[in-house]
Amino acid sequence: MTTYTVACHTCNDTWRVAGTWTAYESEAAESRPCPHCDAYTLACPEPTADSTPRKRAVWAKSGRRTPAFAELAARAG
Repeated sequence: MTTYTVACHTCNDTWRVAGTWTAYESEAAESRPCPHCDAYTLACPEPTADSTPRKRAVWAKSGRRTPAFAELAARAG
């Protein structure tokens, strides 16, 4: 899950939305009016790599790290 920003170009209001960014979700957000000024000028650009939250380590009930963590650790180098 990522978070992305929705911005209104009329009133310059911005807010964060949690969810999976897709082109469909972006178009759905942009086709709605701004909740602050009711203008249809919303923009929802694709989130950059810097704006996506980092994944946390997943721990099994036994207290050992799961294979998913090993993959993340290998990528981090």
